[in-house]
Amino acid sequence: MLLKSKEKRRFQRMGINIPIVIMRDEREIKGECIDLSGTGMQIKFEDKDLCVGDEVFIQLSTGHKLFSPLEVTAKVVRISETDNGFIGAVTFPALH
Repeated sequence: MLLKSKEKRRFQRMGINIPIVIMRDEREIKGECIDLSGTGMQIKFEDKDLCVGDEVFIQLSTGHKLFSPLEVTAKVVRISETDNGFIGAVTFPALH
């Protein structure tokens, strides 16, 4: 059965809610990956340590010994403030 989706992106997003570590200029920022696609992810973090245009290194651990963590360089393309911190979007330039 083929399911229709309103998603018009080349890569569908997958909601995962997994802790991540964001590295920027040797500073470690704890956050959460809200959703992941083949070209980027939506992230949540508490402190305004990131700016649009920043290049960051993100590590997403699977929590399982058999699966290596996802480690990727990303570019911050959007940030918005929420009641609980910040929501950001990053793209994976090397994968475009």
